[in-house]
Amino acid sequence: MGESACDVEAYMIDENGNHRHYWTGYSRYELQYKETNNQIEYIDYKSMSRDQTKTNFKMIHDALGNVTKAEHRGIIEIIYDPTTNRPNIIKLQDGRQISYDYDVQGERVRKHVINRKGEKLKEVLYLRDSEGRSLVEKVIDLTDSERYEQYTGYIYGPKGLIGFIRNDQFYSVICDHEGSIR
Repeated sequence: MGESACDVEAYMIDENGNHRHYWTGYSRYELQYKETNNQIEYIDYKSMSRDQTKTNFKMIHDALGNVTKAEHRGIIEIIYDPTTNRPNIIKLQDGRQISYDYDVQGERVRKHVINRKGEKLKEVLYLRDSEGRSLVEKVIDLTDSERYEQYTGYIYGPKGLIGFIRNDQFYSVICDHEGSIR
């Protein structure tokens, strides 16, 4: 909800472990849950930086508990594969549509974004190892008049990801005590 995972200034968690509110900078998010389960029913958003009324964003879930609509993220519909229960298509309010393809192990191998006219804007291809770790990502960006391609190669050590190479530059990855990338 914020700009990064570490920018939450205040939060509250209820007795069921559900987040009830987040406060980040001048933004306030209050999460309301359904009484019968732990599904978010709607999110109230209020910006304290300017005189603005509270905005209410509804969330809808399917029978399996998957989120199928998330207005606060601009998502009007998420369509799941009936067999694998993975998202196949995400439709956004601005008319864009994001589609995903998976391999037999359920790992994402392709993502592509099209605009409301059906024109491809972006495509991401993933090459993975036998454990499902991403080895190479190829991003094809077609939003400008030119085709732009970017490759990222991931390097793993005995304890996980140690770095990646992008645009002929090596980038180190720093992990905290729990192994989370920082």
